[in-house]
Amino acid sequence: MRAHGYAATSAGAALTPLAYDLPRLEPHEVRIAVSHCGICYSDIDLIDNAFKRTPFPIVPGHEIVGHVAERGSAVKHLQVGQRVGVGPQRSACLQCACCETGHEQLCVDGSATAGGGAPGGFADTVQLDAAFAFALPDALASAMTAPLMCAGLTMYNALRKHTSAGMRVGMLGVGGLGHVGLQFAAKMGHEVTAFTLAPSLEDMALVQRLGARSVVDSSDPEALAALRSSLDVIISTVHGKVDFNPFISALRPNGKLCLVGNSPGQISVLGRLVLGQRAVVGVASGGRHDANQMLAFAAQHDIAAVGETLPMSAVNKALTLVRAQDVRFRMVLENEGA
Repeated sequence: MRAHGYAATSAGAALTPLAYDLPRLEPHEVRIAVSHCGICYSDIDLIDNAFKRTPFPIVPGHEIVGHVAERGSAVKHLQVGQRVGVGPQRSACLQCACCETGHEQLCVDGSATAGGGAPGGFADTVQLDAAFAFALPDALASAMTAPLMCAGLTMYNALRKHTSAGMRVGMLGVGGLGHVGLQFAAKMGHEVTAFTLAPSLEDMALVQRLGARSVVDSSDPEALAALRSSLDVIISTVHGKVDFNPFISALRPNGKLCLVGNSPGQISVLGRLVLGQRAVVGVASGGRHDANQMLAFAAQHDIAAVGETLPMSAVNKALTLVRAQDVRFRMVLENEGA
């Protein structure tokens, strides 16, 4: 089958139209007609070859919503025409210890939806293992559900694994990830403190509507010092260098700093981690069970991304806006007529 997407042919290049043949459909696979695909900053990392392993040319995109166009002979849980979502993972071995315990995202033989040698969702069609296509509840609208497939899954997984009912949770960064995390955390019953740079009154009001009990200027040393030993968990969604020490000091003893963003930074091990018996942990998206749970929870509690859409053909304009941080909060590409 002939597919059409938008590809980067070299590091940092503008995306250009690319036509390519999809491989023969295997019995366990599906082809999905893409209606929407969110832009995650990791797509930009792929385009820029930030980790020095991008296989050019590359069709990015891993926050996908669409309809099953064709299914392999062994696929029984999905029907042609059914609306589905796809996240950052297209396959796993489904036999290793990680897969058997519901942590498919940690499978060493798993492959990425984009960047793993196969074209992603900045396209009209995507093909993948049907085990990683998830039926969408009717209550979830397609456009702003697309970012839930990566940003939402990651935040849901971090909260499910590292919090328990009624905790005081800090959200470091209120952007594409953090604004979704605020909604999940609030609906899970946590008291949420949002950390963001120089929030305006308008920003504070919006962040509080999304679920934050309080909003703190993360560049204000006095405001951070006032939170000393007050939070159970802080989830960092920041994509960039951070001095984590003031935030670790804001954790209670036995508290956790949970990293979901690509945020290298400084951490004082002895004074803040050892003596406070605190921990730094990472979260890598979520498994299949997590994805289905997340979608059901989002539908039950009316959780969706906040953002804007542009036509798939305007992908370069969309990427420019995301790079410039000129999007509130998430950008989604839409295939016209899909």
